[in-house]
Amino acid sequence: MLRCLAGICPGAVATPSAPPQVDLARLCRPTLRAGEAYAPAPGAEAAALEECGARLGMAGAPPGADPPLALVSRDFARNSARLLVVVPSAGAPRGVWDAALAEGGVGAATSPPLLRWAEANGFAVALFCGEGPHGLSPKVWDGVLKGSPAGCASVLVAGGMLPALEAAMDQLHPLLFSRFRSVCVAPSLPGGGEPSAAPGDGGAAVEVSAELRQHLGKALLRLPPEWARQDAFSAHQQLFEALLRREDFWSQNEAKKYAGFRDLKENDVPGLRRIGIDKRVERITRDRGNDELSQLMRKHERNDAGVGEEDEPGVD
Repeated sequence: MLRCLAGICPGAVATPSAPPQVDLARLCRPTLRAGEAYAPAPGAEAAALEECGARLGMAGAPPGADPPLALVSRDFARNSARLLVVVPSAGAPRGVWDAALAEGGVGAATSPPLLRWAEANGFAVALFCGEGPHGLSPKVWDGVLKGSPAGCASVLVAGGMLPALEAAMDQLHPLLFSRFRSVCVAPSLPGGGEPSAAPGDGGAAVEVSAELRQHLGKALLRLPPEWARQDAFSAHQQLFEALLRREDFWSQNEAKKYAGFRDLKENDVPGLRRIGIDKRVERITRDRGNDELSQLMRKHERNDAGVGEEDEPGVD
């Protein structure tokens, strides 16, 4: 009551500030076992990847490939919400997704922490084998990822592998590569050096279709050099925050698009808003010489001929 009375006098009560902007991304941090190191020690990445992969039930993909072209999590074929695709640098040792960052001592260059963060936030995982004999070809890319039903996929690309990724995605139909909402590219080395390119691509840009170029213009996210200078835990937290924000951005745009459909009339855009089967059958036998469209056309013809609108009944 006192607050209401005080509000009568101008300036007596400060105007409440606007509510803070709530981040829609609900980020979950991974949990570690007692005595388990967050980032594996240099040289122990392979053992840490094997232990973390066993806990996630990771298996080789595609089925029957020997050697496997990628490692996928247990829920890879069932998770229809989120997918994290990790593309390591060519020839990267097992357990490392970016050899150039690992050589610079960056703890975020190892794969096990990525798997833990993905598990905590509901991502299925597809970790390509950087030492695979076929590299990242369009056949390998489609052969592995066609088994995932995820509608929102994010890609983490090691330095120098973006041209190979573009060439692989360019062979897909636009409806297939449109689900890759984020394509994160690893930063340059902390010392200022550029990461080495994948063998055979020379680091040069790849000529891709206009549809893919337009999509990558919205999905491409280059991590800043400062990202590699912080500790591994903060780097991974910042990475997954960016992925979830980008997911929210796409979801909000899709919601706005479909919300606009509610105001459409049945004849606004053919095919977007369907009428019922009973209504459609009823219109088959209508008098096309005196239906709504015919009356409207006659009205405009009479107006063009100089006849007043009052001589022709209007059409609601």
